[in-house]
Amino acid sequence: MKKHIAIDLGASNGRVLVGDLSSFEVVHRFVTHNDQILGEFYWNIQGLFNEIKVGLRKAFAQYGEQIVSIGIDTWGVDYVLTDAKGSLVSLCYHYRDGRTDGLIEEVSH
Repeated sequence: MKKHIAIDLGASNGRVLVGDLSSFEVVHRFVTHNDQILGEFYWNIQGLFNEIKVGLRKAFAQYGEQIVSIGIDTWGVDYVLTDAKGSLVSLCYHYRDGRTDGLIEEVSH
């Protein structure tokens, strides 16, 4: 039976799931850490990437060639800038960082 991998990244935890249209199984669950550096909050991108790889290894070890697709669901507001080679240009701000506090009100007037 064809299986699909779903990677779900939330504000406090992440998980890697495998399933089909009728059911799914969580094969890996992890805490999503953020780091505070000089008073600003950033996502621990390398940590997230490592946990996703752990989950993918578990999924493929268990389901192997049954897996036909991989999808990922993230926060939708954070982003990472990369250069032409795909390397990070800067750290990824966490959406809970205070740098944007009050901006909605400022641009709404």
